[in-house]
Formats: sequence, C-alpha cells, structure tokens
Amino acid sequence: MKLHGGVVVGRRWEDQPDSALDHRDVGRVAERLMGRKHQLVPRKEIDGDHGRFSVKWTQEGLRRSIRVADDLHAYDVRRVLGHESGHLIDYVARIPTRGLEKELGLIYDSLIKERKAAGEAWRPQDRGYTDEQAPFEYMAEAINMYKANPNTMKTMAPETAARIRSYVNENPYLRNVIQFNGKILPYAAPVGMGYQQFAKPDDGKSAAAGGTFGRLYEVGR
Repeated sequence: MKLHGGVVVGRRWEDQPDSALDHRDVGRVAERLMGRKHQLVPRKEIDGDHGRFSVKWTQEGLRRSIRVADDLHAYDVRRVLGHESGHLIDYVARIPTRGLEKELGLIYDSLIKERKAAGEAWRPQDRGYTDEQAPFEYMAEAINMYKANPNTMKTMAPETAARIRSYVNENPYLRNVIQFNGKILPYAAPVGMGYQQFAKPDDGKSAAAGGTFGRLYEVGR
C-alpha cells in the first residue's frame, strides 16, 4: 500500500525501528483534523467524563471537537487526548469492527491494569458504556494502541491493524494527516508498554481507576 504525505506511525525508514506518535504529534494530528486545538474544560461540562469527542452542525458547517477535563494530571490529559483522537480518526475513517471482535476484546482487556476473575475479560459495558457505544470504544483504543506502540499492535492484532491501515491510508482526507505503516519488526514490546508515557505520572496523581473516557453520543457507526 502506497504511503502518502501524512505523519507515519510505524516504520518510517529502512533498517529503523517502529516510531510511535508522542503526545505532541497526537495533538497536532487532532488539531489538523478538527481545525482547532483540543480544549480543557470543567469536568461537569462533559458530564463527569475524563474527555469527550463530539460532532455537531453549526452555521459554519460541521464542527468536530475534543474536550478534556481540566482537573486531570498532565499525563492523563495525554492519555485521554490519545483516546479521544482515536474516536476522531474512527469518525472520519468509519472503520467497521465486524470480524475483529476477538482482537478488539484482547486489546481492550490488556489495557486495564485491574484484573478480573480468571477467564473473564474487561468490556466497555463494564465501565458504563452501552452495547451501541461499545464498538466505538473498542476501535478508539485500538487506534490509540497503534499510535502509541505500533509494533505491538501489528503483532498482537494483525487483522485489526490491517483494517485500520486500509481505512486510514486510503482515505483522501486522513492520509495527508496520518498514516500507518504495516511492516513488523522482530521484537514487539509487552502489551500496554506504549501507554506508560501517557498513564503513569511520577507523583501518583493519575485518574482514578475505573473512570470512564468520553462517550460518543453524537454520531453513529
């Protein structure tokens, strides 16, 4: 698949390791796709969530926005922005989840530190999302993992990674902003490692366990 002019997630040069997006790149990608920066807002404005991606029509046209609770630690702001920008990319690309349920479930469960009983896995519904909202949460986390740790994503969930590449890299709007490379390196970092830069502050002020990220109320798959 031909890569175009956007920021490349994954292997950017021959004989070089995969490159993740750092939080500055994530913010720039989101800003280019929305035409504005994300906003830090009082938590009550987003119904108590950590963050919210929303879409609405205005007199100026379609307005996409990402709002993040202003009481979060800086590390958690990055984590939430990564998740909400996953919703943003998914909204533009319209990536179907059918047939990816097993991989998406594995990704989602692997990113929650608190373990459930043996044989049970975390689902979005366990954190307050409805069955209708769950596919959006699965895909947002998959895109977020791909941005944060591309080699792990390609090794752990190859079909999901391939579908994200297909829908993003060939989208005439997205491909000039962000692209995903498909080459896999011999070594993949442990699951979840790519998120440590977003979710592990030194002073212990991270978001409370079990908190919900933004729900996508305004649009449908």
